[in-house]
Amino acid sequence: MTEKGNESLVDANANAIEVARSACLDLRHRDLNMVRTFSKPPEAIKKVYIALHILCSENYSPDWQDAKKMVFCSPENEGSIHSLIRRWDGSRVGRERVEAVRQLTQDLQERDVYVKEEYSVVYYRFVRAVCDNTHC
Repeated sequence: MTEKGNESLVDANANAIEVARSACLDLRHRDLNMVRTFSKPPEAIKKVYIALHILCSENYSPDWQDAKKMVFCSPENEGSIHSLIRRWDGSRVGRERVEAVRQLTQDLQERDVYVKEEYSVVYYRFVRAVCDNTHC
């Protein structure tokens, strides 16, 4: 592939991630209310939010309890899901994190994540965009 072809591919990958990221930022904090009502969310939902936590948090752990804190934070909090996605910098996401998220979400399909609401699907699309368009 030519150098120009490589640049086009990089631009397309970055654009796919940015489109998915923007969709996440368009959600309102109160849109997460359905997720908050689950006393025990489905595994697919847990995986999406754990994946977000891995990709977006500086001090992440692949744990539902930590990811849940991100979902329940008020939007003004630095650790809230919206704040983390707004500050997300793909250049700081290393190969280890992307591979961990790929493994965690490899068996997920969009239909698995759509449970009574579409908001988790928007976050799932961001996770997929990062995994599908990041070549570490």
